[in-house]
Amino acid sequence: MMGFIAVLSIPSIIQVLVQTQRSNSEYTSYKRYLSTHLHMLSWYSYELKPGSKSWRSLETVRKRHLRAGTTARLKNQGTVSQRDLSLTIFGFMGFAMLKPDEFQITQLKEGDLDAFVHFWGVIGSMLGIKDRYNICRKTYEETHQICQVILDKVYTPCLTNVPEYFEHSARAMTVGASAYFSNIEANFVIYKTKHLANVPGYIYTEVDRLVLLRKLKRCRCK
Repeated sequence: MMGFIAVLSIPSIIQVLVQTQRSNSEYTSYKRYLSTHLHMLSWYSYELKPGSKSWRSLETVRKRHLRAGTTARLKNQGTVSQRDLSLTIFGFMGFAMLKPDEFQITQLKEGDLDAFVHFWGVIGSMLGIKDRYNICRKTYEETHQICQVILDKVYTPCLTNVPEYFEHSARAMTVGASAYFSNIEANFVIYKTKHLANVPGYIYTEVDRLVLLRKLKRCRCK
């Protein structure tokens, strides 16, 4: 959920989403992100081969992206670029890659993390991301480094100074999603997203608070 919220902070992405009018209200957000959730479940649950449920799902999502990009271009509202697709893949797996402890994710056996990277690399390729733009590389280590750069250079700045419509879209998404994830609340999800993205001041644990205090002390000393 936090990854989806983070993606809304990318100006070029939210510009396209707004013009589709499929995420502007609680009801349309509910339909859109329930659909996204069900698509993702099919990717995890069914073998990816021609004609399978996961294969058809990915074809459907790719066609939607192409239509959204075409419509946006016709309206002079941007497009769905390779950069945007790559940043969207980060929304699915980036926080889990960089901060697995936040989600209680652990490697049960050797190779699990490499398999996770390979899985999302294939998903990205199926959605139309060219190899040079695919953030999931051949190794876990390289992918981790790329995700860290994306967080530092893109998501932290974008979530520090969010674009127009971010707040409205994020709340609409969260309220809509609460129909099937009943234990989520908009203020918490947005706060937690900014915490995960290392937005200054968004502390969550006592350790975070102590780290912030040490940084403030160093600043005062200077």
